[in-house]
Amino acid sequence: MSGVTVAYELHRDINKVCQQYAGYFLSAVDFELGSRVVTEDDVVRIVRSYIEGLFPKVCPRCGRRFDSLREYLNSTTHLGSPYLYETPDDDTIEDPLGPIARATCQCGNTLTVGSRDLPKAQLVELLGWAKADARRRSISMTELLREIRDRIDHQVLTADEYASLRNRRVKDSR
Repeated sequence: MSGVTVAYELHRDINKVCQQYAGYFLSAVDFELGSRVVTEDDVVRIVRSYIEGLFPKVCPRCGRRFDSLREYLNSTTHLGSPYLYETPDDDTIEDPLGPIARATCQCGNTLTVGSRDLPKAQLVELLGWAKADARRRSISMTELLREIRDRIDHQVLTADEYASLRNRRVKDSR
């Protein structure tokens, strides 16, 4: 086994013991994989940087061009919460698809933002953090992904733009 695998398994085993006997979760803020510590702020920074790198983006139906994440958020409507194809209970994800977020263009076409081009090792690490944090907070993975998305939206948009975005949401599963 590699050192990273041993560190992850040790963290998982310690977490299970704490859950079982003390009713206490190790803080996901201190989630470690290898020698790196991942916090929620790290996750927001990494994911935001990745998503911003996906632009410009063009709607294949109407040809509307979104030059930035800010323009995309101001011109589309979130369609529900981000979706994760992997099951939260799967501890052996080696080649995950990762989360996908959908939004509706003004022409009615559904657009997606996914994690297809995120390096797999980084995606696995982020999903490991997300599982630990969702468990610690007793929330679903969907709720956690929505909170991460909302933090990114809030960082990218002005206060007025963010309020407008929250009012435009369609079919949000809150």
